[in-house]
Order: sequence, then C-alpha cells, then structure tokens
Amino acid sequence: MTKILAVDDDRTYLNSTSLLLKKLLPECIVITAQSGRDGLHKARTGMPDTILLDLNMPELDGFEVCRKLKSDAVTRHIPVIMLTGAGTEVESRVRGLETGADAYLTKPFHSDELTAQIKAMLRIKDTVSQLKKYKHSLERELEERKAELESKTQHLSEIDGALKALLRQRDEDKENFQEDILLNLKQLVLPYLETLRQSRLGKDQAELLGILESNLNDIASPFVRNMSSSFLNLTPMEIRIAGLVKEGKTNKEIAELLTVSVHTVITHRRNLRNKLGLRNKKANLSSYLLSLSE
Repeated sequence: MTKILAVDDDRTYLNSTSLLLKKLLPECIVITAQSGRDGLHKARTGMPDTILLDLNMPELDGFEVCRKLKSDAVTRHIPVIMLTGAGTEVESRVRGLETGADAYLTKPFHSDELTAQIKAMLRIKDTVSQLKKYKHSLERELEERKAELESKTQHLSEIDGALKALLRQRDEDKENFQEDILLNLKQLVLPYLETLRQSRLGKDQAELLGILESNLNDIASPFVRNMSSSFLNLTPMEIRIAGLVKEGKTNKEIAELLTVSVHTVITHRRNLRNKLGLRNKKANLSSYLLSLSE
C-alpha cells in the first residue's frame, strides 16, 4: 500500500490536498502534518513512499525540513516534492532543489500534475529500492566469494607448507642415505681392500683388486658428486680412527685395537682435525664427530 505524507501549515489546503490524493490514488494512505517538526516525526515513524512538503511554514520551513530529511539515514531516500507558491522566486526553487528536494510543484497545481509527479517519485523510490537490494546482493556475494577465496588460499598455503616439509625431508633422507653409503664403504670395505693390497698378492689377484677398487669408485662417484660430507677426504685409516675416537677410545686403546703405534694414532688425529677444520681450535674432536652423526 502506497503511503504519502503531506506537510502544510494551511489546514484548509492540507485537507483539500488529502482529499485530492485519495481521489486520484484510491489505493494510497495519506498522512498529514501541519508543521515542519510534526512532518519530520511522521516521516521517521511512518516511512512514507513520497513527501509533499510546503515551502513556507513557521518554526521550520520547507528548506530546513528537507535538509534534515536528506541528512537522516532513515529518511534520506524518501522522495520529496516541494510545494511553492505562485510567484516564488527562481532562487527559492533552486535552493529547494539544493537542500535535497527531488521535484517541486507550484500552487495551485492541477490534479494531473500532482498525479504525474507522485508517480514519477514512486518510480524513483522503487528504482532506488531495487538498486539497494541489488547492491546488498552484490555485497553479500562479494563477501561469500571473499570468504571462499580466503579458505582456498589457506588450504593452498597448508598444502604448500606440507609439500615444502616433504621436500626438505626427502632432501635430508637423500643426504643421509648418501652419507651412510659412503661412510659404510670407507669403514666396512676400503680398510679390507687396503689390508689385501698390503698382503702378498699374485699378478692376477692384484689386477682383480684394482678392478674391484675401480668399480667401487664408479659406484660411489654419483654420491661423491652430490655430497659435501666431512668424511669424503678421509683415508680408510682416518675413518677407522675417527669412529674409535667418537666412541671415546684413548690413543693407547686405539693403537692396540689397530696394531699401530700411539705416535701413528696421534698423527692421524692431527690430520683429522686439519681436514675437519678444527686446526688451532679448542673444539673437542670426539664431541665434534658425535655432532656430525646426529
């Protein structure tokens, strides 16, 4: 049901306008106010679809009422038709539009003029209402898309983090595997080859030993290219001594286990410190070797 608020301090004119509105628009409800202050109150509480506002009123004139209506978030979207008297100066009409009036009618007005203006204002209000709904719909859709995007971004971030962790673990496992292969090769295989080389071997046996060492080097070479292990430059004897030092053995105990002199063990320990970058440093060799295996 359409509601129209008519604001005019002239009671006679207000009644005639009300009757005319009911005749022209039988389906509408007419709300009347005989002062600017009363008009503001009924505009805020009644929320009419259109307001007919007289320009000349005591206390609060049409300019002030219109300004207050258009500055109020509740009533700013209600169309206002300013009613001006015959002979009103153009400046007053311009001022009325500047305060927020959407249109104006000059008293006395014809019924068809009133009908046309009210219907135009109703169309404007309906258009504004549709635009507001469309705006709210777009804002709601935008918020939903934003939330969806944030959720997907978070999910992708979690996946990215998991993939990076897997890649790091893979690289660590690969490095550990390579180090284990080389370390086992030098600890468990090369020392025995060295022992064989120092024994009395026939020509054929020496050739086979050379082939075996060459093949082992070929097998280890892919690991060597990808490794930066501290053990790569160590001799088989140095690796054996390093393992015993790591276990906490003394120089004398190591010499007895390897059947070498204590002086030889001390020399190898010195070489170990040099190759491991511990020369002229107070770092404990045993502790350092333990840290490499962690």
